Amino acid sequence: MTREPLPSAPLCSARGLVTADMAIAHADLLEGHADRSHSRITDLLDSAALNDAQRIGALDLRADARDALGRVEQAFADYAARNAILERVNAPRIATEVRERRIEQARRLAGWFERTPPGPWRTGTGSDTARSVR
Repeated sequence: MTREPLPSAPLCSARGLVTADMAIAHADLLEGHADRSHSRITDLLDSAALNDAQRIGALDLRADARDALGRVEQAFADYAARNAILERVNAPRIATEVRERRIEQARRLAGWFERTPPGPWRTGTGSDTARSVR
């Protein structure tokens, strides 16, 4: 069964609508047209007054297009910009809900495992098998 391409004329005529531009750019990327996707999203990022959620989505999509085009450094710059927005937007919630960032927790636990003798937390062969709950 051959899949017919969906007509994009209705969306294409909706230039300036963030959702339409992002939908077309995503479709272009999925169909192997990373260059068109990149161009559309760059225009969107350069010209539109995007809210934070839209900018996060647009940066993520452009990063994927740049990665597909082999522009890895630019892709990582977009991912970093997206992450900075995510951190800024979520900072108040994180400050009140999360006492320790994951990377800090991982470093603290790694340090603990390095300093602590393995005896108390290491089990022998077969000692960690499941037991009946009854």
